[in-house]
Amino acid sequence: MSCLTCPENFGFDNGTCSECLNSTYSAGGTNTCQSCGTECISCNSTGYCQNCSYGYANENGNCILCPTGYYSNGGMDACTPCPDGCASCNSTYCMNCSYNYGFNNNGSCSACPSATYSMGGNSTC
Repeated sequence: MSCLTCPENFGFDNGTCSECLNSTYSAGGTNTCQSCGTECISCNSTGYCQNCSYGYANENGNCILCPTGYYSNGGMDACTPCPDGCASCNSTYCMNCSYNYGFNNNGSCSACPSATYSMGGNSTC
């Protein structure tokens, strides 16, 4: 038996309706699975992203790359600023420090004392 049109989130494949794979969707009746978009892990039948990749924030159903100095765990999270002195980070620790901040062993950054400096990154004062 063959399908003539497929339901929502199913696409036409060799005469049958098959469920759309991750990162794809179908509005139903279109018979094709379409991409949810770059950095979108899952979306609904209208293409509205419901789950973004790590480092991307969900803004009105679109995945937006967090700017430098911010992070996001993905999903529906917004971009969150890194702690002071931290140029790039994740939810646990700094990965790179800002200029004149030194990298500490515990994954944080501290302002350099007087008469010292740091070029940033993961260098010390």
